[in-house]
Amino acid sequence: MTAITMLSIKSQIPNGEGHGGFAKLEQCDVAYALGGLRAGPAALLRAAIAGDYGESNLRDLYVWAWQEAMDLAISAKWEIPKGREILRKMAKRAAEEIVFKRLTLCPNCGGSKSVQPNQHNPTGDCTPCGNTGTINPTAEQMASIIGVTEQEWRNVWAPRYVRVYGRILEWQGIGMRHVSMRLKDE
Repeated sequence: MTAITMLSIKSQIPNGEGHGGFAKLEQCDVAYALGGLRAGPAALLRAAIAGDYGESNLRDLYVWAWQEAMDLAISAKWEIPKGREILRKMAKRAAEEIVFKRLTLCPNCGGSKSVQPNQHNPTGDCTPCGNTGTINPTAEQMASIIGVTEQEWRNVWAPRYVRVYGRILEWQGIGMRHVSMRLKDE
């Protein structure tokens, strides 16, 4: 059984019951597998893989993501406007995108992944989102989320957001390698 399977099995099984001869995964199992892992990657894995959406874990995740964004901003010598909390908002949004696959609901189908069939569209396929129910947020939406103008978003913050998102996404790989090694050692 892979580490991802082991960490996600509880969310895949109704009522958390065991599957295929394996015992159900308890919080202590997750805690053991994450032992010794840095706090940011551990919080990300607890949320993204094990489904720990508790207020305490998400708060920890957002704080560590913000710290990572600040470290990146300092090392890249970004000028950051004081008092606008742009980095905090960017880090939180990036973590939410990774954990919750949070994109923007498709305005055409409202997230239902299909539309009412009609003579022009007999299958009910939703073309704008490709039947996924979500679309990437527009520049205007991201600017609003982060708290900047659309022009600031496009010219300054979008490339920085990609870097922050990438750094936080790296945590998932770091965490999964750690968990794999930890479970192999057992």
